[in-house]
Parts: sequence; C-alpha cells; structure tokens
Amino acid sequence: MLALGLARRIAPYFAWGRCVGAADALSGAARAMWLADGAGLRFDSVSPSDLEPQAIPHAQLDTFVASGPPAERARLLSLLRLPPLLQMLAGPPGTPAGDRPPLLLSHVERLPPGVLRAALTEPAVPPSLRESGIPIVATFDGAPEASLRQAFARVFRIEDSGGLHWSDAQVWAEHGPVDSDRRRPRPLREAWIDLDLDRWLLGP
Repeated sequence: MLALGLARRIAPYFAWGRCVGAADALSGAARAMWLADGAGLRFDSVSPSDLEPQAIPHAQLDTFVASGPPAERARLLSLLRLPPLLQMLAGPPGTPAGDRPPLLLSHVERLPPGVLRAALTEPAVPPSLRESGIPIVATFDGAPEASLRQAFARVFRIEDSGGLHWSDAQVWAEHGPVDSDRRRPRPLREAWIDLDLDRWLLGP
C-alpha cells in the first residue's frame, strides 16, 4: 500500500505491473486492463521478457536517429534502449516528460536476478529512465541487493507488526535524502501522514 500511495503522490494516473516468472506470464489483452477508478493502466503480469533491455547495436541506433538536434537525438536513443514495457509507457518520443505515467512494479523479486539487474541497475538504465521521464516505484519482498537499492532515490523497509490493520506495520527509510525521524521505525499510518499521501487510502 505504501508503494501505491507513493505512486499516486507522483501522479493520480499511473501504470501498475505485477511481476511474475516466465512460467506464470499471461499474454495479449488478458494481462492488461484499465483500472476501474480510471487511475491508470494495470498489467496483470509483467514477465522477464517485458523488462529485458533491447539488443540493438549502437551503430544501428545511431543510423536510425541520424538527424535532428543533438538533445533530441540523445533522448530518442535513451528511449530506444529501454526495455519494451518501459518504451510503451514512455509514449512517442515527443511526449513531454511530465505527461509520462509513473510505473509501479510489485514483487520484482519474482524476476530472474539477471533480468532485474539489466532492467533497473545497469549503469545506462537509470539515466535513461530519468531522461525519458518515467518515475518507477517498486516493491521487493525480502532483502534486495545493494545495486538494486542504489538504483532508487529512496528505499523504505516495511515489517509486519502483527496488528489488525495494514497501517499498523512498521516502516522506516533505509536509503535516500530523508531526515533522521524517517529513519526510525514507526507505524505506517504515521509515516503515511508525514509523507502527505492520499488520506482516503488509509481507510477508517
């Protein structure tokens, strides 16, 4: 729920993908649908192939985008190097960065480690995402390796406290530019209000 709140803080319209292993992937229209509340697009299964970087030779890319202003060529090259799913979310090359929806990826730990590293932690990928204007919020069940943690501006850890409501869980910041108060464990409800996330998601 914290990831949902963070994505909605970036933009009310966003894309939501549930990561699965290759054996559990759905295909075609069966996996994509509009969220009922009009908040964005949901992919019911994001498979490893959706996040595998494009294997296009650099010379071929340079030939394809040989014309145009240098800044525009650089942005287009960054877009074409992104994995297929991120390319689709980025929209046409001329789409303003602020009009590109955030991507919420849940359960990224289900992806093969090699695919996860190539999609989100390779040196060229995070700059490409920033240049394409696609904010990513991800959830990982377990302890992500250091390279994955460093690929994100902020990392929060959540632990179940055994309470009756999901907002009773304990949360604290492990990485990113946050003050000392956010680095101490506290109830998710308290952190939610402090982060100024949508109150209606908290429920009664």
